[in-house]
Amino acid sequence: MNKRPPSKMRKSTALLLLGLSFTSCANSALQPAKTLQEWAEQAYYVSYDFKYYGIEKHRPDAIAGIEFISTPLTDSDIKNLAQLKPEIYRLGIGQARITDKGIQYLSTITSLRSLNIDSAPITDKSCPLLAKLNNLSTLSLEKTVISDTCISELVKMKSLTHLFINDTAINGSGFKHFKSKIDEIYASRTHLNDAGLKFIGNMTQLRHLNISGTRITDKGLLHLSGIKDLQHLDLRDTAITSKGIINLLAKTRTLITLHLAKTNLTDEVIDSLSLATTLKDLTLYNTEITAEAITKLRAALPNTQIRF
Repeated sequence: MNKRPPSKMRKSTALLLLGLSFTSCANSALQPAKTLQEWAEQAYYVSYDFKYYGIEKHRPDAIAGIEFISTPLTDSDIKNLAQLKPEIYRLGIGQARITDKGIQYLSTITSLRSLNIDSAPITDKSCPLLAKLNNLSTLSLEKTVISDTCISELVKMKSLTHLFINDTAINGSGFKHFKSKIDEIYASRTHLNDAGLKFIGNMTQLRHLNISGTRITDKGLLHLSGIKDLQHLDLRDTAITSKGIINLLAKTRTLITLHLAKTNLTDEVIDSLSLATTLKDLTLYNTEITAEAITKLRAALPNTQIRF
């Protein structure tokens, strides 16, 4: 993000967000705002690109997206915003000082399609409130103290397709009742294990899965074979071996991106990888694979970017 003085509002339909992040305002409180446009005037970027969200008709004072990451917003600020009955489609308040009480106010902004509350001091008590946002398709709860109790509440969200829960303590059990509604899950550096991955494997529409730095093993990978259109898979820094990848590739033939760095792979996996002609991006550094095997693999996959 280019840094410009935050005092001047930038109106650009090319930009998707309105944000206030890592600016001189990040260390000062938000000034009281009586209108949605006054909120906008304190932000760093602004967008009225409603077509991105498929919105043709909207209020004159509506905003496509507003973001206040790294700004010390409080529950009172969120109450103030909610009382305006705003028409906002994307809201970012990561690292804000809001609590479960603030989420109660936030849950009344039903126009939201995308919400980022990373690193906020919220708990599982916020999740039934978030589940009321029936139009929300993207939710980011990274670096919060939520558990699988929270995840089990999110199944009620009718429109949720993109879920970011990196750096949380979830183990995956909360996904038990999720079926085919999720398109992308980012759960890196969590406590996700093989048992939890079994429930993720039931999400037959899943296309993008990041479970790097988790507790999964080859046994857990077997649960992914039922996902017929899985295109992007990140398994970096896990305990998987060549056997697990061989079994996975035998049943999954749609992968475009596959990240396997910092795993226990050996040259044994090369023949199976050589047949994965759909791959466009493959990472294999920090494994036991030899340079000679990589040369063979590059010859077999000339159109694949292989990082070793």
